[in-house]
Amino acid sequence: MHTRTMLSIAPSNTQALSIGEVVETYGLTFDQLRYWDRLGILVPERVGNQRVYYRDHLEQLATIQRLLSGGWTPLKVKLWLQLQNLDKPRSTSTTLALENALRVAKRGDVIREPLPTKNY
Repeated sequence: MHTRTMLSIAPSNTQALSIGEVVETYGLTFDQLRYWDRLGILVPERVGNQRVYYRDHLEQLATIQRLLSGGWTPLKVKLWLQLQNLDKPRSTSTTLALENALRVAKRGDVIREPLPTKNY
């Protein structure tokens, strides 16, 4: 039986998981996590070139999984997450654009998402 180990690179009162530990613990794939990172949906901290996920990331991961299982596309999830952070300083035009994009997404209009690409 394989048990999950916590990374020791986190501050003493905070635990962190590597990408492999998140994959194993939450039943995701490396490609999913990397794709969400590229889209800006779930952007982990970096230690060197290793992705590190803290409690905030894992809470956001739970929200992302709920929204995706409810039929949301990754782009709709990204827009929703951006709207949740509207309390952070941002220009009025950006805020209005995000709110408009979410209204369009909720209506079910077609939103084109970038396809994942592989580097060969």
